[in-house]
Amino acid sequence: MRSSQGQYSLGREFFVDPAIFGREQETIFSQSWQMLGRDDEFAKPRAFRTAMIGGQPVVIVRGDDGRLRGFHNVCRHRGAMIVEAGQGCLEKGSLTCPYHAWSYDLTGKLIGAPNMIGVEDFSRENYGLKSIHVESVHGFVVANLSNEQVELASWLEPLLTHLTASSAEKLICARRIEYDVRANWKLLFENYSECYHCPTVHPALNRLTPYRGASNEVQDGPILGGPMSLADGVETMSTSGKLAGGWLPGLNADQRRSVNYFTVFPSFFLSFHPDYLLVHRIEPQTVDSAHVVCEFLFHPDTVADPKFDPADAVEFWDLTNRQDWAVCERVQAGARSRAFSPGPLSELESVVAAFDRHYRKAMKL
Repeated sequence: MRSSQGQYSLGREFFVDPAIFGREQETIFSQSWQMLGRDDEFAKPRAFRTAMIGGQPVVIVRGDDGRLRGFHNVCRHRGAMIVEAGQGCLEKGSLTCPYHAWSYDLTGKLIGAPNMIGVEDFSRENYGLKSIHVESVHGFVVANLSNEQVELASWLEPLLTHLTASSAEKLICARRIEYDVRANWKLLFENYSECYHCPTVHPALNRLTPYRGASNEVQDGPILGGPMSLADGVETMSTSGKLAGGWLPGLNADQRRSVNYFTVFPSFFLSFHPDYLLVHRIEPQTVDSAHVVCEFLFHPDTVADPKFDPADAVEFWDLTNRQDWAVCERVQAGARSRAFSPGPLSELESVVAAFDRHYRKAMKL
């Protein structure tokens, strides 16, 4: 068993140095699977979404053949970004660059290049869009820029029991909230990884799941976390403590009496509740800012109920999220000071220690 014994937090340079942030983009984010959304967001042919992975613009699109594909969002002519909108549905079955009107079909093949006839050695077959790896797993769309990506089944294997029990592939997003946080992405991971701060920062959360009721199921590697026991009389994490939706199918008695929190390095958190799955997608923007997409996923039978209202869960987590972002921003502000120095980690921060170890390994430090 690994612990935090003798381990200190990361140094200030890891939160304020733009050069380190740039290295993270290349060494970590460009070499690992990144969650981009849910499969049902691409339900219709020609549905697309753009994103940045490791500082690289990409576009994901559902072809007319039903297949999901990903490409570098860069024209092969002069390098202009092809698609600017964040997401939507293409009117035509092609991607057309707004600069010189080079166009590509939804398999990435170049199908139109005005005024290129007669150009020596030019062939459309040589100038298709450069593809990236895209997969759908348990209802999540993930992408990878690396040529040596980790096989998906082994990557998510530590979460398989929870993903299966909650029928994750069937769940529907009932509400989405987005946040801009003025803090380094690693501070969000570290904060999520411990409840040492819960009695002071989250009194409402601490009443539902007392901070001493946490244990670690996965303690090493890219996926970390485990369960927290619900207090007596509490059914789920919500303002009232009552279920916001029906029980998720497949849960055993222990899973109905706990919330299971996991970080998936380096881009998202999964929180398995008795009645919903909470997803946080972390999108680093700069060395001291991040965009967070928070999604509440419920079972289709729950969402179909005319009386269903997720507000009890959404309001609870919106408050909790804002409390977390505020303390992360406080740490970011402190990291800018030359007086900042790493402090020793307590046993309540063993997952923080595990995250830092994996981060150093990924950065080859």
